Amino acid sequence: MWHPAPTRKKSGLATVDFETDPGSARSFQGECDVQEKSNQDELKERKQVCRTVQASFMALMASTALPGAALAQAFIDGGATETVIGTGGGTQPDSWNIGDTLTVGDLGLGTLIISDGGVVNNTQGVLGATPTGIGNVIITGATSQWVNSATLYVGSQGTGTLDITDATVDAAAILIAQGNSTQGTVRLTGSTAQLNANSANMIVGFSGLGALEASNGASVFAGADFLIGHSSGGGGSFATFDNANLTVTGDTRVGRIESGALNIQNGTTFLSHGYVTIGEGGGTGTLTVTGAGSNWTMGADTYVGTGGIGQITLSDNAVVFGNHGNLYLGSHDSSGQGTLIIDNASWSDAGEITLGADVGASGTLTLASGGTLSSSDYLFIGDLGDGTTLVTGPGSQLTTDLGVYLGNSDGGTGLLTIADGGEVSTSDVYVGAQQDTVGTVNVSGADSELNADGELIVGDEGRGELAITGGTVSATSTITLGYAPTGEGEALVSGPNAGLAGDHLFIAEEGTGTLTIAEGGRVTVANRTYLGFNATSEGTLNIGAAAGQTAVAPGHLDAPELWFGDHEDAKLFFNHTGSAHEFAVDMIGAGRLYQLAGQTVLTGDSSGFTGVSQISGGALLVNGSLGGNVVSLNGGIVGGTGTLTGTATVGTGGRLAPGNSIGTLSAASVLFNPGSVYAVELSGGGFTAGTHNDLLDAAGPVTINGGVVHVSPQNGTDDGSTYTPGTYTIISAGSVSGTFDTARPTDDYVFLDFTLGYDATNVYLHSEQAVFFSDIADTPNQMAKAGPLEALGRGNAVFDALLGISGDEDNARAAFDSLTGEIHASMKTVLLEDSRFPREGAMDRLRDQWGETGANSAAGADHAMFGRPGLWTRGFGAWGRWDSDGNAAALDRSVGGLLVGGDAAFLDAYRFGVFGGFSRSRYGVDMRSSSGTADSYTLGIYGGGHWDGLSLQGGLAHGWHRLETSHAVAFSGFADQTSASYNARTLQAWGEAAYQLEAGGARLEPFANLAHVRLSTEGFAESGGFAALSAAGDGVSATFTMLGLRAETDIGWGSTNASLSGTIGWRHAFGGTPTSQLSFASGGESAAIAGVPLASDQLVLNAGLEMTLGSAATLDISYGGLFGSGVTDHSGNVTLNVRF
Repeated sequence: MWHPAPTRKKSGLATVDFETDPGSARSFQGECDVQEKSNQDELKERKQVCRTVQASFMALMASTALPGAALAQAFIDGGATETVIGTGGGTQPDSWNIGDTLTVGDLGLGTLIISDGGVVNNTQGVLGATPTGIGNVIITGATSQWVNSATLYVGSQGTGTLDITDATVDAAAILIAQGNSTQGTVRLTGSTAQLNANSANMIVGFSGLGALEASNGASVFAGADFLIGHSSGGGGSFATFDNANLTVTGDTRVGRIESGALNIQNGTTFLSHGYVTIGEGGGTGTLTVTGAGSNWTMGADTYVGTGGIGQITLSDNAVVFGNHGNLYLGSHDSSGQGTLIIDNASWSDAGEITLGADVGASGTLTLASGGTLSSSDYLFIGDLGDGTTLVTGPGSQLTTDLGVYLGNSDGGTGLLTIADGGEVSTSDVYVGAQQDTVGTVNVSGADSELNADGELIVGDEGRGELAITGGTVSATSTITLGYAPTGEGEALVSGPNAGLAGDHLFIAEEGTGTLTIAEGGRVTVANRTYLGFNATSEGTLNIGAAAGQTAVAPGHLDAPELWFGDHEDAKLFFNHTGSAHEFAVDMIGAGRLYQLAGQTVLTGDSSGFTGVSQISGGALLVNGSLGGNVVSLNGGIVGGTGTLTGTATVGTGGRLAPGNSIGTLSAASVLFNPGSVYAVELSGGGFTAGTHNDLLDAAGPVTINGGVVHVSPQNGTDDGSTYTPGTYTIISAGSVSGTFDTARPTDDYVFLDFTLGYDATNVYLHSEQAVFFSDIADTPNQMAKAGPLEALGRGNAVFDALLGISGDEDNARAAFDSLTGEIHASMKTVLLEDSRFPREGAMDRLRDQWGETGANSAAGADHAMFGRPGLWTRGFGAWGRWDSDGNAAALDRSVGGLLVGGDAAFLDAYRFGVFGGFSRSRYGVDMRSSSGTADSYTLGIYGGGHWDGLSLQGGLAHGWHRLETSHAVAFSGFADQTSASYNARTLQAWGEAAYQLEAGGARLEPFANLAHVRLSTEGFAESGGFAALSAAGDGVSATFTMLGLRAETDIGWGSTNASLSGTIGWRHAFGGTPTSQLSFASGGESAAIAGVPLASDQLVLNAGLEMTLGSAATLDISYGGLFGSGVTDHSGNVTLNVRF
């Protein structure tokens, strides 16, 4: 049996003296030399590492110890497992007391299990002592204990794992993952589970990868500091508390040099008595507090991102009690980046909060989804560094007792964003607090709020920007934009749900300030608003957009009074798209007012304004009073029914228009300069100034140095036909000097004319008898149409629309032209002109058979074949244009057709034949939006005789035409589409005499011909609306004469005989210009409407090539051109003659 030895020898790590049975005792020394007392063959000259020997014999040593005796040092290694069981039966006694270090997993694997009330006591505990060591300790049971009077290492130089279930582990200090590349893990669970570092630090991830997990009511206590990710190599270490408890007496430091994470979740309680630092010294740290019941109670200040990167996240109803501890996000140097996110959680009773505390550092604060943060101190967003705060979502709220500063120290920049129902409440707000700082506040979304129970200064000594596009910003005291001489403050209030409210408002107190109110935004000031308070300040108020920008919808300033500084840098701009936008604020002082766009109505008492109002765009309607000098120019309008108490000047491009519609504008004195316009509106029923017409009522002088008067109807549609002629007083003054440029004003009345009259104190407008349609008409067609149009009378849509024309008289004339239906007459002209195609075909056929000059006869034709019957066909096409004669509009025509005929000789010298044909014509009158087509069929006879050089011929032809027309009618207030389909006929007779001469190798033939054409059209009625026309059947005749010379010469072309021919001639037309007698289909008088005229004189040019095709056929290809005054026509013909 083993028993203790009476003597002890000291080894390097422990004293291990003991004896066996006589002759067998072994003594293990510090250097591990094995000194043999027996069994020398077995252990001869053998040396081992001391710890290995100790571990190999640990079980042996333990089995020989006396109960209650303390071992000097203990090792569990080499795959050994030791158990301490409170109820007995373990491999070690209960309690197991070790007077020195207990090492579990020295060089290899070691396991210690403590259960059922078992107790282990030692000084220092080591799990995983060397890089190859793996130490596991499992302790379970509510009364089980492991007490380390010194430090507990979990993963000292190797790997260590400590699992605690409802048990207690105590140590003076606890290091989890101490050495480089080590791993240490501690897990504890159960409501009685405890891990206590009673008097020194608890470190998770000293230089290795450490993990601490507590759950189900377990408690962790750090008697000094609690550190996660302590130094190099400890990256990735974390501590997670899930429905557990963490108490730290000293400081809590997460991510000190390496990365570390502390997770407080699902009902965990965290009590920190000292400072809390998340991310320092180049490290990255995160602290997460989440879940209902999770809470953190602070006892000192918190630093997030102190020379490192740190983030705290609160979520899911977690709670933090600040106990006035200060909060710093981003500090120490430029590497400091601190972030706090509060999402559906709360942080209460914080002390001073600083974001971006040092130069280059940055801090970010986010409150979302109902997250709240309250402070009893100041909030600095961007102290020396950069700070950003976002408060977003309904219920999200940031509250500070002592004010918010954005850009607090030199170089600091701060951004505060409140969105989608977020709320910030504080005392004072300073945006751009110090010189060389920049502060920005953005408020957007319905129900978002920034409430200052004090003053709001945007641009205190630095630059500040405030943008409100939704929600409200309010201050119980003064709002200032640009406070100090170096301060620059700019505010935008834009959007129907955007509001800014305060007791007083300074737009540039000593610095530079700009306020823009647009898109329905509203600024409410209980007392006075100051614009450019100090003589050196620059204050600008924009209603709508700033000068130089595109106008937008206006916003509203609700204030009793606007006080302008007595200098030019106090400016009010109206640059908006509103109609009748009311500005009801009383204005005083000597600044500048600029009306750039939109219609602004001043309803306040601004008689105390002594500055200059310049109107260069839109309209400024004074329905209250306005003092100072008022200048209108470049299209700007001054009007209203109030009083201009100063001098009004209407300059080049400016307009003075009293009333909001018809009304009286009062003034002290008025000056009209060249290029100005005095706009007067009238209504029917009387001549009372201010009631039936606009009136300028000036107490002093009205000086007229030129300009014009323009008259228009109040309702924009009156034509004047119901007005009684008479005299209106349009200016009444203390004195009137000068006249307007013209005695007759311009006007928007189609049927009224006006003249001006003057006396010493008045200007009068005399109206003259109403103008009739015929007085406006200019061309013959317009004059012809005017009578039938007047006869339509009121109630007819065409008549009423003409009365409503409010432009100049050219608009009425264009309407008359649109209603004439002149295409029907113009088509007659072209039908008469185009009657030439059938008769030219017949005449050319006879000349070809006689071999006459210019008939394109094949050279050397077999004239011995004369007397034989023959057939012929001729295709033709032409494109022509008849220009406008100043009455009818230009017409374009294209035509194509085919003629077929046959003839035979009679008594040698004579030849007679018949022919027929078809053609399709298209017409376009673009200026009258009209078009048409004609399908024509022709049947005719022809004949003639030939005696030596003399030839006589003639013919008759009858044509049938199917006409289709379409016409669009459109003018102001009226539109219609009409169409018609009807028949026409032509009957023509013609004759020609010619004599052929020989001249060398050429043949010449002078000739003269005569044709008479009669065109008859049937009656028709257009389909359509009120503009549809109708006509009875009628007829028109034309006679054409022509004198000319034909020439021809033969050419050789291989085996083919050919000839070239040409014609030049002068054609004269008798018949003038065709007309159509048209009336409205609905009834009324008719009017003779002229079409484009027949060209009285035309130059005719033809050129052709004829060639033989065998012995019985010829082919003729020719070009024809007609050129006259206003008429150009080009045609082409192809004729095939066959004899048999």
